[in-house]
Amino acid sequence: MTPLEAIRTFEPKPEEAYVGFSGGADSTALLLAMVQCGWKVTAVHFNHHLRGAESDADELWCRKFCERRGIPLEVIDLQVNEQRKPGEGVEAAARRLRLEAWKRLVEKEWRPIFLAHHVDDCLEELFLRLGRGANASGLTSLRPERELDNLTLCRPFLQLRKHDLEEWLRGQGIDDWRIDQTNLEADSSRRNAIRNRLLPLVREIFGTDAGFLAALQCLREDAECLEKIANEESTMYYYRASLIDWNDLHPAILVRVLRECAELPFPPSRRTVERLRSALAAGKSEQVPIGQDCVARVTPDGVFFCHRQECPETTWDWRRMNLLVWGRRFLQMDAFSDGGFLQDDETECFDEAVLPDQLVVRCWRPGDVIQPFGSQHHRKVVEFFQEKHVIPEERKIYPVVCVGETIIWVPGVCRAEFGRVTEASERIAQFSFERN
Repeated sequence: MTPLEAIRTFEPKPEEAYVGFSGGADSTALLLAMVQCGWKVTAVHFNHHLRGAESDADELWCRKFCERRGIPLEVIDLQVNEQRKPGEGVEAAARRLRLEAWKRLVEKEWRPIFLAHHVDDCLEELFLRLGRGANASGLTSLRPERELDNLTLCRPFLQLRKHDLEEWLRGQGIDDWRIDQTNLEADSSRRNAIRNRLLPLVREIFGTDAGFLAALQCLREDAECLEKIANEESTMYYYRASLIDWNDLHPAILVRVLRECAELPFPPSRRTVERLRSALAAGKSEQVPIGQDCVARVTPDGVFFCHRQECPETTWDWRRMNLLVWGRRFLQMDAFSDGGFLQDDETECFDEAVLPDQLVVRCWRPGDVIQPFGSQHHRKVVEFFQEKHVIPEERKIYPVVCVGETIIWVPGVCRAEFGRVTEASERIAQFSFERN
């Protein structure tokens, strides 16, 4: 397979895409192949300012490369050393800052992000994560397409070797791509040690790395199977599962269901999973932090997920109130007997007969699910936020109207099948949402 074949066969083809462009052989081949295939792309170069004049020379080379070919380029400065958190390594800080920068780009104009990871990167990642005790999902984190914290990451070169990309570039008359000399220093990082010392030794011992690549493919298939099961199970386990159900979950499914329910960008740590399992086994009320922003509340009735910064739940007797204040927004509620109502997504009507006297109003929580109007299946509320292009920072302050634990309406976002108005409805409750 050539780089052009990898791009031509990649599905689905987006109308526009961002391309990570460091100036190295991998990303240069990716950018050039996408342009030659007629894709509309914007190259994105991160200057980490970690290698002084060499970093600036990389940026200049990328600018000239794109100028000569008429490729749009966006250069983003990342002052990694200045923005490192206490105890954070250079690589971790650079990765975090790149992720934050990608999020800002995507929030301004959504596009998938194409990255030039290849076979050799997959092997390096395999051994690196083996040393960290990762599960099958972690060992195969480099996938052709993956959603990560509202980003769509695409890697069309996972069937190609680095030397394949370099040979193809030479065939295009390009042999001056940038080389990060620090990548050649075997002892400068664990990844470099794996690349320059461990993998050559593995190939010497086994004569080839084909067996490891076959194992990697098997692990990827195993991981995708487990993730599919967890994704299908997560709605029930977020919404209706008892402690018995949680305790019966196989550990391989539990860690993935937990990630889905808490909507974590990365798998929860082994320590977090073990703490949750201990709380489940005890069956007593306990709060277990899941990631930075989410807490799992273990109770005798089940497990409930909530955002640490969210507003507390409030119970309202809607029949006695005509004005409900909710932060920067408020709900105007009115019960009436005729059938007329506004046809917009910020005013909803429900069959009054199925409504209790009291409704619960709270902030949206990661993992919230709803049975959409006209559907027999539940979906995550975050999917509707994405469809309506509600940015993550705004989602946490959206009010959610519930009957008990059942979400019936997220104003301006989606409503539930619950309380459908029919010809048999005698009285209709109209809830109007306004922004102030």
